Amino acid sequence: MAGAHETPGRSENEHRNPRGGAYPLTYTLHPSLKGRTVFISGGSSGIGAELVRAFAAQGCSVAFCGTKPAGGDPLIAELTQAGHAAPWYQACDVRDISALQTLLSSVGEKFGAIRVLVNNAGRDDRHSEPESFSGVPERRALKG
Repeated sequence: MAGAHETPGRSENEHRNPRGGAYPLTYTLHPSLKGRTVFISGGSSGIGAELVRAFAAQGCSVAFCGTKPAGGDPLIAELTQAGHAAPWYQACDVRDISALQTLLSSVGEKFGAIRVLVNNAGRDDRHSEPESFSGVPERRALKG
């Protein structure tokens, strides 16, 4: 789609900017990424979802995980509606190493060797909050 905002070396992504901007998101095309297998943990929301969108726009085979059983459904629908190949999603708690290894093996069997690995999962309950952080106003605000 040619337009006034087209930039050489860039391709317009068909989905609209989720942050409500006036223009669609654009990504620089990297031919070396086309067809590569990408895995993104924590890919169903936030920064992870943006990474899924960006790699899908590159023509990658994208697999991602999150913690909710149907957590990837909205993003998969969005990307397929935009004309991209459907990414593959499975719920997985990445703290469960055995479950994560099984998931990564499944991705490898389905798409081939993972060439790009993004460790984006953001929840980590393995450690308690240091006592020195408990008085920080931002931390108190986040706890509600």
